[in-house]
Amino acid sequence: MGRSYSDHDIRQLLLEEGESMTGDMGMFFLKGCLESGISYAAGYPGAPTSNVMDLLSDATKMVLNKYGIYFEPSINEAAAATKLYLSINDPIRGFVNWKVVGTNVASDVLAHISSSGVKGGAIVLVGEDEECISTTVQMKSQVYAKGFFLPIIDPIASPAHILKITKDAFELSEACNQPVMMLFRSLSSNMIGTSIVGNNKEPEISFHKKKNTFSPDLSRVPIPPDTLVHAKEKYKQRKPKAIEFIRQRKLNRFDKGLSTSKVGIITHGGIYNSLITTLTELGFANPLGEVAFDLLTLNVIFPLDPIEIREFLKDKEKVLIVEQGEPNFIEQEVKNIAFDLGLNVSIFGKEGNEFQKGYIPKTDALNYDTLILPVARFFLENTPLNGQKQFVEKFLEEKKKVDDQIANEILTNWLPRTPSFCTGCPERPVFASLKRAEEEMNTRFIRLIDIGCYTMAKLPPFNMSDSCTGMGSALDVGSGMANLYERPIIVVFGDGTLFHGGFRNIDNAIHNNLNRLYREQGLKKKGANILLFILLNYHTAMTGDQENPMTIYDISDELGGFKKKIGRNMRGEAVPRVDLSHVFEAHGARWVKTIPSYEIDKMKRTIKKALNEPGLKIIISDGECMLEKQRTLRKINAKRLKEGKRVKIPKVQVDERLCQGCWPCAEYIGCPSETKVDAPNPLRKGTIRQMLDTCVGCGVCSEVTQNFGLCPSTYNTYEIINPSFFERITSTINSGLISLLRKL
Repeated sequence: MGRSYSDHDIRQLLLEEGESMTGDMGMFFLKGCLESGISYAAGYPGAPTSNVMDLLSDATKMVLNKYGIYFEPSINEAAAATKLYLSINDPIRGFVNWKVVGTNVASDVLAHISSSGVKGGAIVLVGEDEECISTTVQMKSQVYAKGFFLPIIDPIASPAHILKITKDAFELSEACNQPVMMLFRSLSSNMIGTSIVGNNKEPEISFHKKKNTFSPDLSRVPIPPDTLVHAKEKYKQRKPKAIEFIRQRKLNRFDKGLSTSKVGIITHGGIYNSLITTLTELGFANPLGEVAFDLLTLNVIFPLDPIEIREFLKDKEKVLIVEQGEPNFIEQEVKNIAFDLGLNVSIFGKEGNEFQKGYIPKTDALNYDTLILPVARFFLENTPLNGQKQFVEKFLEEKKKVDDQIANEILTNWLPRTPSFCTGCPERPVFASLKRAEEEMNTRFIRLIDIGCYTMAKLPPFNMSDSCTGMGSALDVGSGMANLYERPIIVVFGDGTLFHGGFRNIDNAIHNNLNRLYREQGLKKKGANILLFILLNYHTAMTGDQENPMTIYDISDELGGFKKKIGRNMRGEAVPRVDLSHVFEAHGARWVKTIPSYEIDKMKRTIKKALNEPGLKIIISDGECMLEKQRTLRKINAKRLKEGKRVKIPKVQVDERLCQGCWPCAEYIGCPSETKVDAPNPLRKGTIRQMLDTCVGCGVCSEVTQNFGLCPSTYNTYEIINPSFFERITSTINSGLISLLRKL
């Protein structure tokens, strides 16, 4: 997710030949780009490569500006992909970046760029996430890369390797005149390591040294009939050049087995670390990387070199392909090559093949826990093992015992938890208000929740999400449903999603007569009933609080609050901040309200009023991401405390004498800062609520319990440090009066 890099981290990007650098793999990737002389970088933040965008942001002043490298924090992946055009007509190097599902958004641009081809080396860095650790749907980048012909590098998670292969990727791109896709999985992105680095290369063309001529090759413009020529070039010229480069540079890794050459394994870079760990535990490898059986690790998973595959397979009797996820592209292509060459070798891959036995799980993450049993089973059933059979069988037996113990521990001793909004999140009161309004209106809304932090509204305690159809598409879904369902429709966007792809939804809805304006003119007698929420939290929060067009430039205590009209981008520049209400009106929306996120009662009443009117209505819920707000407030408060000034910290408390432990409030809150404790009254059984020290005093708990008529036990309070003289006197008087009343 999001990450901040220190000045020490950033200075390491300027290290020279022979010096040692320590950092995550994003730093080694960017160092490889700097050593390759890039001129541009662009992208949209998405795990597991959000750290690369954060790194570019933090490195802008010290590194990127030094070399004149243009960095664009793009509004979506399609906007980022267009920067690859810079590499088409001149030998300009650069890269673009997004997460795997972002390729869906960028695909139209990629199709055209890959048709034109490139002169300068160009990398498409993709956060591959087949484990769905931080992605809504499972998909493979190969689907697009194979269709457009983009060579794919899947690197081993090693700092020296990623540094080297990043530089190789630019050269591969120029050798075959195609952009190269490079995958970063969670392990690749987040591993920390150390390696010797080289010198950075100043780009020949930059914003310091702009080129004053432009001579485009118009035959590169992807318009028929030139596109037909491009297609022939791809597969008759560019692909053979790519394969030749991969073979000559030996980009794939071959480890000769110490025991036998009759059995082998083919895997790919992203799985190498997990596979080596598995083989080491089974006694078939050692910490030096030596293996008992021949191992081919594909750092380039597309295209495959038939000659390299033939050389690996030709003396083998049995081969296991360890490949992450489905479709099993590597397995299919290796089998095709073996069939075409008439090789007599048994190739085993994914389980569940009705024609041939397989071992590797079709889906899920391939790590040590998911690989150990399938790999051991393959060796037990297909190799003599030379006396190691008993060791492997005993190891698996012990492993099963440990797994059973861990499972029992989880089931019996661990508290069940579901993902939840952060403490103080301004999105929680919105869904609390929606849930309460739904109950009071005695109806069931159609709830169309888009992609962002608020996707968690699908989970307890809210259970408020009926759909998830792609980033920025929920209102389009609602526009269709409104014509077939006589029911109020709720649509939720975040501000990041709104700018990514949400505005076209609004235009589409208005164009299709969902605006009250058209009914007033008599063009439609009965309109739809859609309420669109814009969760305005000033950041693209779901990927780590990156800036977006709603980010405020600064929060200053001396200025008395936010400078509302000045925004900030990821380069740290002051830019105009968008006024959403005016933008919506310009698009044709006529019912737009802005409500502070934490004013729950007002929010609930506005929801009910909106849903009693037909047409498209928009509520802007205004409240900064609490994580980002707390980071800022901590800096301000630390400065004030150092100066001896007054600091007021809000908190929420629960009166243990009033709380009955009945828990209706839990249906509307779900805050990580509330917990259960045993009732202090010995005459009362059960548990009561209690707030943890992590509470930020957002007030949602007290607002819910009191405004929803649930319970008076929860209340807002403040901790005041360095109070004024008047506050000290008032506190003393109040404490005295309370003590006196208790004695009466």
